[in-house]
Amino acid sequence: MKILFRFGIIVGIVLIGWHFGKAFLLPQKKWPETQLFTPITVTGWIEGLPQLTPETTRFLLQTDRGLLQLTWYGHTPVDLAPGQYWQLQVKLKPPRGLINPGLPNSAIRQQREGILAVGYLYHDQQQLLRSSPWRSPLDYLRSRLRQQLLQSTQGFANQGILLALTLGDQSRITQDQWQVFRNTGTNHLVAIAGLHMGIICGVLWFLMRWLWGGVPWLTKRYPAQSAAWVASLSTGILYSALAGFSIPTQRAVIMLCCLTVGQLLKKPLSAYGSLCLSFIVVITWNPWNIFAAGTWLSFGAVGLLIYCFAGRVGQTSKWKHWIAPQWVMAIGLIPLTAFWFGQVSLIGWIANIIAIPWLTFLLLPWLLLATITVSFWPALAHCILFLCQYSLQGLIGFLSLLGHWQFASINLPPTSILIAALASIGCLILLAPKSIPGRYLGILLLLPLWLRIPPTPAVGEVWFTVLDVGQGLATVIQTHSHTLVYDTGPSDPEGFNAGEAVVLPYLHYRGIFHLDKLVVSHGDNDHSGGAEYLLQNIPVDSFDTSALQLFSKNHATACLPNHPWQWDQVTFEYLDTGDQLTGNNRSCVLKITAGKQAILLPGDIEKPAEQNMVMFHASQLPATILVAPHHGSKTSSSIEFVKAVDPKIVIFSTGFYNKFHFPNPLVEQRYQAIGATELNTANGGAVVEKIGIP
Repeated sequence: MKILFRFGIIVGIVLIGWHFGKAFLLPQKKWPETQLFTPITVTGWIEGLPQLTPETTRFLLQTDRGLLQLTWYGHTPVDLAPGQYWQLQVKLKPPRGLINPGLPNSAIRQQREGILAVGYLYHDQQQLLRSSPWRSPLDYLRSRLRQQLLQSTQGFANQGILLALTLGDQSRITQDQWQVFRNTGTNHLVAIAGLHMGIICGVLWFLMRWLWGGVPWLTKRYPAQSAAWVASLSTGILYSALAGFSIPTQRAVIMLCCLTVGQLLKKPLSAYGSLCLSFIVVITWNPWNIFAAGTWLSFGAVGLLIYCFAGRVGQTSKWKHWIAPQWVMAIGLIPLTAFWFGQVSLIGWIANIIAIPWLTFLLLPWLLLATITVSFWPALAHCILFLCQYSLQGLIGFLSLLGHWQFASINLPPTSILIAALASIGCLILLAPKSIPGRYLGILLLLPLWLRIPPTPAVGEVWFTVLDVGQGLATVIQTHSHTLVYDTGPSDPEGFNAGEAVVLPYLHYRGIFHLDKLVVSHGDNDHSGGAEYLLQNIPVDSFDTSALQLFSKNHATACLPNHPWQWDQVTFEYLDTGDQLTGNNRSCVLKITAGKQAILLPGDIEKPAEQNMVMFHASQLPATILVAPHHGSKTSSSIEFVKAVDPKIVIFSTGFYNKFHFPNPLVEQRYQAIGATELNTANGGAVVEKIGIP
């Protein structure tokens, strides 16, 4: 067994090297450029489980040229399912994630999945050519089960969580529910992982050993314990398949295989050996998995449990057998959660002490029974799911109560790989056996997680960031001791919210956990979509907007011109666009002056507002940096306005190959005519500039 293990390690390392060389050194396959940004017809098979939201369906289409990720807006004419062969009219563009400092890029995930292009269905002339469930039988089965479970749980408040626990489909979990899980450190509970598999496989092991052992003629032919191991492994593989073989379930299945084979051959492999072998297999299968947070959290959690409990001597009381693992995970995973999420739950160990047994005895076995019976006895499945809904409601209520504590979780300054590595070593020292002296010195290696102070602007200086939020605008303005957010980017039916996905994570990356002022220039979704999320998740001292009717419950105030204020020797003031204008022309226009330099943020004003400002307030318009009005639309950036502002730098906040074709070429020519440097978030991602005293 050891020889095979060592041989497997060597082969695995060679394969990993080969895959990484292939992935990073050889040219990557791309979708033909001539078929991008224009309506085309494609045919292909639906792969995987389509992601359903109330307004959209996102799915993978395997064509002859490669894999596409497509979005079908609105109600689809039929239920999309794996194994269907479609002819679709689509518009495609290369995969590109949002590029912002300190934030993950979704393009890496798309590359990990082999996606060559992303796009959307262009019009309704789509045709289902044929269907072959046997092409993807596993995904087809998952799709059928999901449709049946959706019908049985229609109207359930926790429908999304029930689907996540049964099929690993998290697309219907609401943002509020995710926030509860994050605050309480229990988000691992809603993804089918090693914990769930351990529970189910353990129950099946004891059940099979008891049943098999009760039949003498079976035990004479095959030992009950061996039969239990085979049944447990088979159940684990089936349950993992039900979840679509996510990274945590891949790890759990491989370790279960090692354990089962070792038990059957009477030559067990060590826990460390099983973990190491499973890591090599998971990375060899897909080298891009090494960039996934789930990889490190899953393997890190199991590694911690092995480190702290495998081979330790001494008697432990039964209650400590349950409390100790939660305490170990709470401490040991601090560096990883800080690095990947910038947040640490302080009550996670308490929440998990209650939530895990609740899940073990009151939910998972019954959900598995409902999943098995929903196809042939839907009435029984509905009754079981109805009871599970109430049980889950009680658990969510308990977690919500914990999550609303003031110190339920803390946000940490940005954590580098080096700091995370040192903190991980510190955790291992803290969790070492009691006989090792000086264990508490490990706390010293954890201190940089909390004590690192992010840099801030000098007095009189401004750091200005235009974030990449796709087609929309969100900016962060920092002075020495104050922070202002001007516009918050879009939110859309697919579940994307720029406040959650970009603005707040960037603020935390910069070490900002409090806003002095939030400004929403006007009510258009691409500027205001993320505002509600920010208002709910970060303290905001004051909130100004021209769309008072949209935020009537948020104590918003109007952007009043001629009322400047000063922070750290930097002056802020709203400029007057005219009282009689409406819509985009009512945008809050903010000017920031630091020394002899200035930034002008005009929102989405158009030519009528620009003409008013040029006519009555031309002396206030000159600025070093201008965020182009209305993203560079031809309805804005009139020649008179451009000349009056005379910016050295103009920034276009636009989406990558956006459908509006912003910025307009004529607008770009006007800025080029005055010698302004053009920057565009669609090209290089977020734009960071500094003005004032260096």
